[in-house]
This record gives sequence, structure tokens and C-alpha cells, in this order.
Amino acid sequence: MRYLNITAFFLILFLASCTNTDPLDSNSWNGKIDEQDVQSRSLNSDRILQSAPEDRNGRLYFSNSRQYSDFMNLLNTQIFEDSDFEDNVLQTLSFPSLTYLMENDRFNNPSKRFTPCLGTIAQSLILNKHYEVQVGDVVFSFLTTEYVAAVAHDDFETLEHLRGENRCEMNLVKVENKLDFALIKDEDIIEFRFSPCKAKLFIDARGCDSILVHGSMNNWIGAGNGVLTIEAFDFEEDVTGTFSFVFAIDLIGGIGTIEEIEAILNPDCFINDDLIETISFGESTCDALERDTGWQWAENGNYAFSYRLYNKHNSIKDKEFAQLYSYARSNINDDWDQYRVDQLGIDLTTMRRALCQELQVDTDFEDCNNCKKLKAKTSANPNQVSSDPNQNVEGILVTDFCDGDVTAVFNIVDFSNNLSHEDGIPFTCCIN
Repeated sequence: MRYLNITAFFLILFLASCTNTDPLDSNSWNGKIDEQDVQSRSLNSDRILQSAPEDRNGRLYFSNSRQYSDFMNLLNTQIFEDSDFEDNVLQTLSFPSLTYLMENDRFNNPSKRFTPCLGTIAQSLILNKHYEVQVGDVVFSFLTTEYVAAVAHDDFETLEHLRGENRCEMNLVKVENKLDFALIKDEDIIEFRFSPCKAKLFIDARGCDSILVHGSMNNWIGAGNGVLTIEAFDFEEDVTGTFSFVFAIDLIGGIGTIEEIEAILNPDCFINDDLIETISFGESTCDALERDTGWQWAENGNYAFSYRLYNKHNSIKDKEFAQLYSYARSNINDDWDQYRVDQLGIDLTTMRRALCQELQVDTDFEDCNNCKKLKAKTSANPNQVSSDPNQNVEGILVTDFCDGDVTAVFNIVDFSNNLSHEDGIPFTCCIN
């Protein structure tokens, strides 16, 4: 059974989530849905059906942003509560998602294996090979770990151009200045709408020697216009569509009189006020970006594992993730294939900071037996105050990190074969 009907599957899943039963257990579900029983549940039948997406044109399609939000919330919950959930989703889709392509790849040379270049665990589960998902009339094409292109579903020229971009070697600056699309962050998908005047502005530190000021201007009929002003660099320029500019700045050894850089985008339309974004620098500047190790490889003889670490943050929750897949081969000339081992383990550690000073340590240890994949996560509310009386720093937790703050030890055990490896997310922390 390779493919099921996705709407039917998630209808069953939602019903089961209300009763804590296994949605695919024939003993707990008789194949019939009692409509009166459904209406008595906290999630009514209309909401359940509305949350089930459909396959359209080789990508997952959602009729509106609420449906997308409900579905992603379900995925993010279930993938950590039900060990079989991911496999059930992969069987349901009628197209090969990023996760399906990775899990079903056999290879002799690990450097040639298929590995998604971006996407959270939940996103990789449903994104097609072009990193796309559709909500209403908008196709969202994931460009980096943070940024997404919003493209009209019938703008085939832009979609084809994005499909030709190698996400593993994505240069956001070059891509933005070529194409006409709205640039947003992935968490903004649930609120995005094309409108008569839609503007976005972002400022990101790029290491310790430059910043990237970028964004987009779009409207119902295409690219919009505006004026971008950055007083600190005596910069003013007309912008159209997507735009990006890189400015050199020395954060190491002092940054002169510049402590805060402000960018102002004035959209050329009467219904939008100026957009203002700032980036601040102090004596110590930690890394505020979302980072990703990408899929790495470690092997010993005929056993190996592929692993990944990445972090995500927003105003609601900061999260750090680790993923692990085990592999084996019969001999050096055979292909590597995913393989169930006696035990997998992940020991994930996250150091949280206030004003770049160590504040709180969060950990998560996960293991499984007779398995071939495993995941772990740590999380915290970015506005919470440390409750650990042993910490000598008081302050609010922030999303910034330094190198070595998010690390994991990965282990596999099979018979007398053991393989252990430690790695961490690379962050750039500029401390004077």
C-alpha cells in the first residue's frame, strides 16, 4: 500500500486524536464514522475535513491559511508523540516528499546521497522535491531555512526559475534581484495575502563583517515600488519587486559610533505606512539567525548514520532539533541502505543566553530500540525568565547563540558494533 487518500487518512487521524486510539489499528476503528459522535467531539466534522489537504499538481494544496496552520500544528505535535506517524503520512501522499526521497535512497557514495537542504522535520515530510506547498492561489517555494518566496500559482516562469535553483547553494542576494515574488519568513505563510500594496523588510547580520538588508514590494499585478533609506550608510535608493543590499561593517574590535542601524522602506502607495527595521550592536553580539548543519555523515566499517541539527525561533517558542538515521551495508562494495539497529540515541544540549551571557541549559535525551530513525528537541519561551537559582546571570532568554551552544551526541549500537559522534550548530558570535 504505497498511496492512500490523504483526506480520508487525516480525517481518521483527527478522530483518533480525540480518543487517544491508534488511527490505523483495526481493533480500535471499525471503518465507520458515527456522525453524531463526531459532532460531540471538540473538533467537529467540518473542522476536521477542512484541515485535511489534497494533492494538486504534484504538491500539497490547502484551500486557505487556517487549514494550513491547523495541519502544520497537527504535524508538529504528532511527529513527536507517535513514532509511526511519519511513515503513515509518507504512505498517504501521492507524490514523493523530501523525506520520502531521502528515506528511500540507496547509494554507494554517501556524498552523492539525496539530502534535503532545508525544511523542518514537519515541512520535509510534506514538501515536494521543489520545496513547494500551495495555499489558495499562492505557491510558497522555500528558499533558505528562514525565507520563502510567495508566487502566484499561475506564474509559471517564476516557479520554473526557482525550481532550477540549487537550494544547497542558494544565494539569496542573487535570487532576489532576479525575480518578481514576495519574500516572507516561513512563519508568515499563515497570514500572507497578495494585496494592492504588500511590503516586507528584513535586516540580518552576516557573520561579523556585514549585514544584509532585503525585502520585497509586490501588489496584485506584480512588482511594487518604494524607496529604501539607511542613514547610517548615507544610502537612499528606489527599489522594485524583490531587493537586497549588503553593507560592510566591522563588529570585531569595535564598530565605531554605529550602535544601531535603521532601515526605512517607504512603499509607493497610500495605504501603507513606512516600514522600519533596526539591528543593534553592543559589546557582544550573538548570532540571531536560524542555522542548520545540513545532513552530515559518520561511519565505522559497515555501519553509519546520517544526522542533522538546526534551530528555529519566533515570538512564541525557540526550538532546537536533532535528527538521526542509521545505515548499514553487507560489504564495502555494496550500497548503503537504511537499517534497523538494536539501539539509537541522541543527547541534545542547548545553552540559552541573556545579553550573550550563559543563562540556562536545556537538554533532551531520546533513544529507541530496533529502529532506524530518531529525533530530539529542546524548546523554551523566548520571554521566560530563568528559574534556576544556581545561575549567576539574571535576564530574559533570547534567541541568540554562540558557537558550541547547541550540540548533540549521536549513538548507534548493533550487536558488538558501536558508533558515536558529537557535533554542533555553527554560530557566529562577535565578542569584543
